[in-house]
Amino acid sequence: MLTEITNKTSAQEIINKHVFTYNNLDLIDTETITTGTAIDTFTEGLKTYDYNNVNQLLNSTNPAEAFTYDDDGNMTQGYTPDGYQFTATYDAENRLTSLTYNGSINHETKYYYSGDDMLAKVKKYENGSLVSDTRFIRAGFLPIQERDASNAVIREYTWGLNMGGGIGGLLNLNQGGLDYSYLYDGKGNVMAVIDSAESVVASYRYDVFGVLLKKAGTFDQPFRFSTKRYDESLGLSYYGYRFYTPITGRWLTRDPLGEAGGINLYQMTGNNSVNFVDPWGLYGTQSCSYYKQACEINGGPYECKIATVACKSFPSQNTLDCIRQCLQEKHKDRQPEGQCSEEGQTDFSDFTSEHQDCFSGCYQNPENPYDPQGPDLPDGPVTLY
Repeated sequence: MLTEITNKTSAQEIINKHVFTYNNLDLIDTETITTGTAIDTFTEGLKTYDYNNVNQLLNSTNPAEAFTYDDDGNMTQGYTPDGYQFTATYDAENRLTSLTYNGSINHETKYYYSGDDMLAKVKKYENGSLVSDTRFIRAGFLPIQERDASNAVIREYTWGLNMGGGIGGLLNLNQGGLDYSYLYDGKGNVMAVIDSAESVVASYRYDVFGVLLKKAGTFDQPFRFSTKRYDESLGLSYYGYRFYTPITGRWLTRDPLGEAGGINLYQMTGNNSVNFVDPWGLYGTQSCSYYKQACEINGGPYECKIATVACKSFPSQNTLDCIRQCLQEKHKDRQPEGQCSEEGQTDFSDFTSEHQDCFSGCYQNPENPYDPQGPDLPDGPVTLY
Protein backbone atom coordinates (compact mmCIF):
# COMPACT_ATOMS: atom_id res chain seq x y z
CA MET A 1 0.00 0.00 0.00
CA LEU A 2 1.07 3.58 -0.47
CA THR A 3 3.25 4.76 2.41
CA GLU A 4 4.93 7.86 1.02
CA ILE A 5 4.77 10.36 -1.83
CA THR A 6 7.68 12.72 -2.34
CA ASN A 7 7.77 15.32 -5.12
CA LYS A 8 11.29 16.49 -5.94
CA THR A 9 13.01 18.73 -8.44
CA SER A 10 15.61 17.30 -10.82
CA ALA A 11 18.20 18.51 -8.28
CA GLN A 12 16.52 16.26 -5.67
CA GLU A 13 15.14 19.20 -3.71
CA ILE A 14 11.88 18.24 -1.97
CA ILE A 15 8.84 20.25 -3.05
CA ASN A 16 6.38 18.40 -0.83
CA LYS A 17 6.20 15.06 0.95
CA HIS A 18 3.31 12.99 2.33
CA VAL A 19 3.78 9.99 4.65
CA PHE A 20 0.89 7.64 5.47
CA THR A 21 0.21 5.06 8.17
CA TYR A 22 -2.69 2.58 8.20
CA ASN A 23 -4.79 0.70 10.71
CA ASN A 24 -5.52 -3.04 10.65
CA LEU A 25 -8.36 -2.49 8.16
CA ASP A 26 -5.99 -0.89 5.62
CA LEU A 27 -7.60 2.50 6.22
CA ILE A 28 -5.47 5.63 6.50
CA ASP A 29 -4.66 6.28 10.13
CA THR A 30 -2.38 9.32 9.77
CA GLU A 31 -1.01 11.56 7.03
CA THR A 32 2.05 13.64 7.78
CA ILE A 33 3.01 16.51 5.48
CA THR A 34 6.64 17.24 6.25
CA THR A 35 7.14 20.30 4.07
CA GLY A 36 5.27 23.56 3.80
CA THR A 37 3.63 25.65 6.48
CA ALA A 38 1.36 24.06 9.07
CA ILE A 39 -2.28 25.10 8.76
CA ASP A 40 -4.80 25.33 11.56
CA THR A 41 -7.77 23.52 10.03
CA PHE A 42 -10.12 24.23 12.93
CA THR A 43 -12.12 27.38 13.50
CA GLU A 44 -13.46 27.92 16.99
CA GLY A 45 -17.23 28.01 17.14
CA LEU A 46 -20.31 25.86 16.66
CA LYS A 47 -22.05 25.22 13.35
CA THR A 48 -25.18 23.07 13.23
CA TYR A 49 -26.99 21.47 10.29
CA ASP A 50 -30.59 20.36 9.79
CA TYR A 51 -31.67 17.67 7.32
CA ASN A 52 -34.97 16.18 6.23
CA ASN A 53 -35.82 12.48 6.02
CA VAL A 54 -34.39 12.17 2.49
CA ASN A 55 -31.01 13.52 3.61
CA GLN A 56 -31.37 16.97 2.07
CA LEU A 57 -29.53 19.76 3.87
CA LEU A 58 -32.15 22.32 4.89
CA ASN A 59 -30.47 24.79 7.23
CA SER A 60 -27.13 25.58 8.80
CA THR A 61 -26.06 28.09 11.42
CA ASN A 62 -23.08 30.39 11.94
CA PRO A 63 -23.90 31.98 9.56
CA ALA A 64 -27.61 31.22 9.14
CA GLU A 65 -28.23 29.66 5.72
CA ALA A 66 -31.28 28.00 4.15
CA PHE A 67 -31.21 25.49 1.28
CA THR A 68 -34.08 24.56 -1.04
CA TYR A 69 -34.70 21.83 -3.65
CA ASP A 70 -36.97 21.17 -6.58
CA ASP A 71 -39.27 18.15 -6.86
CA ASP A 72 -36.47 16.07 -8.39
CA GLY A 73 -34.17 16.65 -5.44
CA ASN A 74 -31.88 19.21 -7.10
CA MET A 75 -30.59 22.02 -4.89
CA THR A 76 -32.11 25.29 -6.13
CA GLN A 77 -30.81 27.59 -3.40
CA GLY A 78 -27.39 27.47 -1.77
CA TYR A 79 -24.37 29.64 -1.02
CA THR A 80 -21.03 30.54 -2.56
CA PRO A 81 -17.79 30.39 -0.51
CA ASP A 82 -18.12 34.16 0.04
CA GLY A 83 -21.59 33.71 1.53
CA TYR A 84 -23.68 34.96 -1.40
CA GLN A 85 -26.99 33.17 -1.88
CA PHE A 86 -27.26 31.51 -5.30
CA THR A 87 -30.17 30.25 -7.36
CA ALA A 88 -29.70 27.18 -9.56
CA THR A 89 -31.81 25.74 -12.38
CA TYR A 90 -31.77 22.30 -14.02
CA ASP A 91 -33.00 20.63 -17.18
CA ALA A 92 -35.30 17.61 -17.47
CA GLU A 93 -32.31 15.29 -16.99
CA ASN A 94 -31.36 16.97 -13.70
CA ARG A 95 -28.27 18.61 -15.16
CA LEU A 96 -27.27 22.01 -13.82
CA THR A 97 -28.09 24.63 -16.47
CA SER A 98 -27.57 27.95 -14.69
CA LEU A 99 -26.42 29.44 -11.42
CA THR A 100 -26.88 33.09 -10.47
CA TYR A 101 -25.98 35.23 -7.48
CA ASN A 102 -25.76 38.92 -6.64
CA GLY A 103 -22.59 40.30 -5.14
CA SER A 104 -21.43 43.79 -5.95
CA ILE A 105 -22.74 42.92 -9.43
CA ASN A 106 -25.04 40.25 -10.86
CA HIS A 107 -23.25 37.00 -11.78
CA GLU A 108 -24.72 34.29 -13.96
CA THR A 109 -23.12 31.07 -15.18
CA LYS A 110 -24.76 28.90 -17.84
CA TYR A 111 -23.89 25.26 -18.57
CA TYR A 112 -24.28 23.33 -21.83
CA TYR A 113 -23.89 19.59 -22.39
CA SER A 114 -23.03 17.21 -25.21
CA GLY A 115 -25.06 14.16 -26.22
CA ASP A 116 -23.28 11.93 -23.71
CA ASP A 117 -24.31 14.23 -20.82
CA MET A 118 -20.79 15.58 -20.29
CA LEU A 119 -20.16 19.31 -19.94
CA ALA A 120 -19.43 20.90 -23.32
CA LYS A 121 -19.51 24.65 -22.69
CA VAL A 122 -19.68 27.21 -19.88
CA LYS A 123 -20.67 30.87 -20.33
CA LYS A 124 -20.26 33.52 -17.65
CA TYR A 125 -22.12 36.84 -17.51
CA GLU A 126 -21.71 39.94 -15.35
CA ASN A 127 -24.66 42.34 -15.24
CA GLY A 128 -25.98 40.60 -18.35
CA SER A 129 -22.80 40.99 -20.41
CA LEU A 130 -20.89 37.92 -21.59
CA VAL A 131 -17.41 37.87 -20.04
CA SER A 132 -16.24 34.34 -20.91
CA ASP A 133 -17.26 31.52 -23.22
CA THR A 134 -15.32 28.30 -22.66
CA ARG A 135 -15.73 25.14 -24.74
CA PHE A 136 -14.28 21.74 -23.78
CA ILE A 137 -12.70 19.25 -26.17
CA ARG A 138 -12.47 15.75 -24.72
CA ALA A 139 -10.74 12.44 -25.34
CA GLY A 140 -13.24 10.04 -23.87
CA PHE A 141 -14.42 11.64 -20.63
CA LEU A 142 -11.28 13.70 -19.98
CA PRO A 143 -10.79 17.27 -21.29
CA ILE A 144 -7.76 17.75 -23.50
CA GLN A 145 -8.44 21.33 -24.60
CA GLU A 146 -10.31 24.45 -23.58
CA ARG A 147 -11.26 26.86 -26.36
CA ASP A 148 -12.82 30.31 -26.44
CA ALA A 149 -15.77 31.51 -28.53
CA SER A 150 -13.51 32.05 -31.56
CA ASN A 151 -12.28 28.43 -31.25
CA ALA A 152 -8.80 29.49 -30.16
CA VAL A 153 -7.10 27.08 -27.76
CA ILE A 154 -6.82 28.54 -24.24
CA ARG A 155 -5.47 25.51 -22.40
CA GLU A 156 -4.28 22.09 -23.50
CA TYR A 157 -4.00 19.09 -21.17
CA THR A 158 -2.01 15.84 -21.22
CA TRP A 159 -3.26 12.91 -19.14
CA GLY A 160 -1.61 9.72 -17.94
CA LEU A 161 -2.53 6.79 -15.71
CA ASN A 162 -4.95 7.76 -12.98
CA MET A 163 -7.07 6.49 -10.10
CA GLY A 164 -10.25 6.66 -12.18
CA GLY A 165 -12.00 9.72 -13.56
CA GLY A 166 -8.63 11.35 -14.21
CA ILE A 167 -7.85 11.61 -10.47
CA GLY A 168 -4.12 12.07 -10.02
CA GLY A 169 -3.49 11.65 -13.74
CA LEU A 170 -3.19 15.18 -15.15
CA LEU A 171 0.43 15.44 -16.21
CA ASN A 172 0.85 18.64 -18.17
CA LEU A 173 -0.89 21.92 -18.91
CA ASN A 174 0.09 24.09 -21.87
CA GLN A 175 -1.18 27.61 -21.32
CA GLY A 176 0.01 30.77 -23.02
CA GLY A 177 2.60 28.74 -24.90
CA LEU A 178 4.21 27.53 -21.66
CA ASP A 179 4.20 24.09 -20.03
CA TYR A 180 3.27 23.34 -16.43
CA SER A 181 3.23 20.09 -14.45
CA TYR A 182 1.01 18.91 -11.59
CA LEU A 183 2.02 17.43 -8.22
CA TYR A 184 -0.35 15.35 -6.07
CA ASP A 185 -0.92 13.87 -2.65
CA GLY A 186 -1.91 10.25 -2.06
CA LYS A 187 -5.53 10.73 -3.14
CA GLY A 188 -4.92 12.57 -6.38
CA ASN A 189 -5.55 16.07 -5.07
CA VAL A 190 -3.57 18.76 -6.88
CA MET A 191 -1.12 20.10 -4.30
CA ALA A 192 1.14 22.19 -6.51
CA VAL A 193 1.78 23.31 -10.09
CA ILE A 194 5.33 23.84 -11.30
CA ASP A 195 6.66 25.53 -14.43
CA SER A 196 9.34 24.24 -16.80
CA ALA A 197 12.03 25.65 -14.50
CA GLU A 198 10.59 23.52 -11.66
CA SER A 199 9.47 26.57 -9.73
CA VAL A 200 6.17 26.29 -7.84
CA VAL A 201 3.70 28.72 -9.42
CA ALA A 202 0.66 27.62 -7.39
CA SER A 203 0.07 25.46 -4.32
CA TYR A 204 -3.08 24.33 -2.54
CA ARG A 205 -4.13 22.77 0.75
CA TYR A 206 -7.56 21.26 1.44
CA ASP A 207 -9.50 19.68 4.24
CA VAL A 208 -10.62 16.08 3.74
CA PHE A 209 -13.81 17.14 1.93
CA GLY A 210 -12.05 19.50 -0.46
CA VAL A 211 -12.52 22.88 1.18
CA LEU A 212 -9.61 25.07 0.11
CA LEU A 213 -7.71 25.99 3.27
CA LYS A 214 -4.78 27.78 1.72
CA LYS A 215 -3.73 28.88 -1.74
CA ALA A 216 -0.38 30.37 -2.71
CA GLY A 217 0.68 31.78 -6.06
CA THR A 218 -1.24 33.74 -8.67
CA PHE A 219 -1.13 31.17 -11.48
CA ASP A 220 -4.64 30.56 -12.81
CA GLN A 221 -5.64 26.96 -13.57
CA PRO A 222 -8.89 25.13 -12.77
CA PHE A 223 -7.97 21.66 -11.44
CA ARG A 224 -7.90 21.19 -7.68
CA PHE A 225 -9.33 18.62 -5.25
CA SER A 226 -9.53 15.09 -6.76
CA THR A 227 -8.10 16.59 -9.97
CA LYS A 228 -11.53 18.04 -10.72
CA ARG A 229 -12.37 21.34 -12.33
CA TYR A 230 -13.19 23.85 -9.61
CA ASP A 231 -15.01 27.17 -9.99
CA GLU A 232 -13.54 29.23 -7.16
CA SER A 233 -16.18 31.97 -7.21
CA LEU A 234 -19.08 29.50 -7.10
CA GLY A 235 -17.46 26.85 -4.93
CA LEU A 236 -18.42 24.06 -7.35
CA SER A 237 -16.34 21.06 -8.42
CA TYR A 238 -17.38 19.29 -11.63
CA TYR A 239 -17.08 15.49 -11.46
CA GLY A 240 -18.66 14.49 -14.76
CA TYR A 241 -22.08 13.28 -13.66
CA ARG A 242 -22.83 16.02 -11.16
CA PHE A 243 -21.45 18.99 -9.23
CA TYR A 244 -20.03 18.91 -5.71
CA THR A 245 -19.90 21.70 -3.11
CA PRO A 246 -16.90 21.26 -0.78
CA ILE A 247 -18.16 23.82 1.75
CA THR A 248 -21.17 21.59 2.50
CA GLY A 249 -19.45 18.29 1.69
CA ARG A 250 -22.47 17.38 -0.45
CA TRP A 251 -23.62 17.07 -4.04
CA LEU A 252 -26.07 19.48 -5.66
CA THR A 253 -28.12 16.59 -7.03
CA ARG A 254 -29.02 13.02 -6.19
CA ASP A 255 -26.75 10.11 -7.06
CA PRO A 256 -27.54 9.12 -10.68
CA LEU A 257 -27.09 5.47 -9.65
CA GLY A 258 -29.79 5.74 -7.02
CA GLU A 259 -29.09 3.79 -3.84
CA ALA A 260 -26.29 1.65 -5.31
CA GLY A 261 -23.86 3.77 -3.32
CA GLY A 262 -25.99 3.94 -0.17
CA ILE A 263 -29.30 5.40 0.92
CA ASN A 264 -27.89 8.92 1.33
CA LEU A 265 -27.92 10.22 -2.24
CA TYR A 266 -26.12 13.48 -1.43
CA GLN A 267 -23.18 12.48 0.75
CA MET A 268 -19.62 12.44 -0.58
CA THR A 269 -17.79 9.08 -0.50
CA GLY A 270 -19.93 7.68 2.30
CA ASN A 271 -18.74 10.59 4.46
CA ASN A 272 -15.28 9.01 4.49
CA SER A 273 -13.14 11.17 2.24
CA VAL A 274 -10.03 10.27 4.22
CA ASN A 275 -10.02 6.85 2.55
CA PHE A 276 -12.38 7.12 -0.41
CA VAL A 277 -12.47 9.07 -3.67
CA ASP A 278 -15.26 9.47 -6.21
CA PRO A 279 -14.13 9.32 -9.86
CA TRP A 280 -17.29 10.55 -11.60
CA GLY A 281 -19.81 11.69 -8.98
CA LEU A 282 -21.44 8.30 -8.69
CA TYR A 283 -20.14 6.88 -5.44
CA GLY A 284 -16.93 6.52 -3.48
CA THR A 285 -14.06 4.11 -4.02
CA GLN A 286 -11.30 2.86 -1.79
CA SER A 287 -7.82 1.53 -2.44
CA CYS A 288 -7.54 -2.25 -2.12
CA SER A 289 -4.05 -2.87 -0.77
CA TYR A 290 -3.96 -6.58 -1.56
CA TYR A 291 -4.59 -6.02 -5.24
CA LYS A 292 -2.24 -3.05 -5.38
CA GLN A 293 0.49 -5.44 -4.26
CA ALA A 294 -0.65 -8.12 -6.70
CA CYS A 295 -0.49 -5.64 -9.57
CA GLU A 296 3.00 -4.57 -8.61
CA ILE A 297 4.16 -8.20 -8.47
CA ASN A 298 2.67 -9.71 -11.62
CA GLY A 299 0.58 -7.08 -13.36
CA GLY A 300 -2.40 -9.43 -13.47
CA PRO A 301 -5.21 -7.75 -15.43
CA TYR A 302 -8.00 -9.00 -13.20
CA GLU A 303 -6.39 -7.56 -10.10
CA CYS A 304 -5.60 -4.27 -11.83
CA LYS A 305 -8.70 -3.69 -13.89
CA ILE A 306 -11.63 -5.67 -12.50
CA ALA A 307 -11.10 -6.79 -8.91
CA THR A 308 -10.46 -3.25 -7.79
CA VAL A 309 -14.07 -2.55 -8.71
CA ALA A 310 -15.05 -5.17 -6.16
CA CYS A 311 -12.95 -3.42 -3.58
CA LYS A 312 -14.20 0.03 -4.51
CA SER A 313 -17.87 -0.30 -5.22
CA PHE A 314 -19.47 -0.32 -1.82
CA PRO A 315 -19.04 2.12 1.09
CA SER A 316 -20.12 -0.61 3.51
CA GLN A 317 -16.97 -1.96 5.16
CA ASN A 318 -18.60 -5.36 5.79
CA THR A 319 -19.52 -5.75 2.13
CA LEU A 320 -16.12 -4.55 0.99
CA ASP A 321 -14.35 -7.03 3.28
CA CYS A 322 -16.61 -9.88 2.19
CA ILE A 323 -15.95 -9.36 -1.52
CA ARG A 324 -12.27 -8.69 -1.05
CA GLN A 325 -11.66 -11.78 1.09
CA CYS A 326 -13.50 -13.98 -1.38
CA LEU A 327 -11.51 -12.67 -4.35
CA GLN A 328 -8.26 -13.06 -2.46
CA GLU A 329 -9.02 -16.69 -1.71
CA LYS A 330 -9.98 -17.32 -5.33
CA HIS A 331 -6.73 -15.72 -6.45
CA LYS A 332 -4.63 -17.81 -4.05
CA ASP A 333 -6.29 -21.03 -5.23
CA ARG A 334 -5.70 -20.23 -8.88
CA GLN A 335 -2.47 -21.47 -10.47
CA PRO A 336 -0.38 -18.53 -11.73
CA GLU A 337 0.71 -20.39 -14.87
CA GLY A 338 -1.29 -19.57 -17.96
CA GLN A 339 -2.81 -16.36 -16.65
CA CYS A 340 -1.35 -14.24 -19.40
CA SER A 341 -0.59 -15.04 -23.01
CA GLU A 342 2.63 -13.96 -24.70
CA GLU A 343 0.72 -11.08 -26.25
CA GLY A 344 -0.11 -9.79 -22.77
CA GLN A 345 -3.76 -10.81 -22.93
CA THR A 346 -5.88 -12.91 -20.61
CA ASP A 347 -8.97 -15.07 -21.04
CA PHE A 348 -11.59 -13.85 -18.58
CA SER A 349 -13.69 -17.02 -18.39
CA ASP A 350 -12.41 -18.11 -14.94
CA PHE A 351 -12.30 -14.56 -13.65
CA THR A 352 -15.91 -13.96 -14.62
CA SER A 353 -17.03 -16.96 -12.61
CA GLU A 354 -15.01 -15.80 -9.61
CA HIS A 355 -16.41 -12.30 -9.95
CA GLN A 356 -19.99 -13.60 -10.03
CA ASP A 357 -19.45 -16.03 -7.15
CA CYS A 358 -17.92 -13.44 -4.83
CA PHE A 359 -20.39 -10.66 -5.54
CA SER A 360 -23.41 -12.96 -5.33
CA GLY A 361 -22.02 -14.66 -2.23
CA CYS A 362 -21.84 -11.26 -0.55
CA TYR A 363 -25.40 -10.42 -1.66
CA GLN A 364 -24.41 -7.86 -4.28
CA ASN A 365 -25.19 -7.47 -7.97
CA PRO A 366 -22.12 -8.77 -9.86
CA GLU A 367 -22.14 -5.97 -12.43
CA ASN A 368 -19.26 -3.63 -13.16
CA PRO A 369 -20.67 -0.09 -12.83
CA TYR A 370 -17.41 1.47 -14.00
CA ASP A 371 -17.53 0.07 -17.53
CA PRO A 372 -17.86 3.15 -19.81
CA GLN A 373 -19.94 1.08 -22.23
CA GLY A 374 -22.42 0.25 -19.49
CA PRO A 375 -22.63 -2.22 -16.59
CA ASP A 376 -21.56 -5.74 -17.47
CA LEU A 377 -19.11 -8.45 -16.57
CA PRO A 378 -15.59 -8.83 -18.01
CA ASP A 379 -16.25 -10.70 -21.21
CA GLY A 380 -13.07 -10.53 -23.26
CA PRO A 381 -9.32 -10.04 -23.25
CA VAL A 382 -7.68 -6.84 -22.15
CA THR A 383 -4.26 -5.57 -23.10
CA LEU A 384 -1.87 -4.99 -20.23
CA TYR A 385 -0.16 -1.64 -19.99
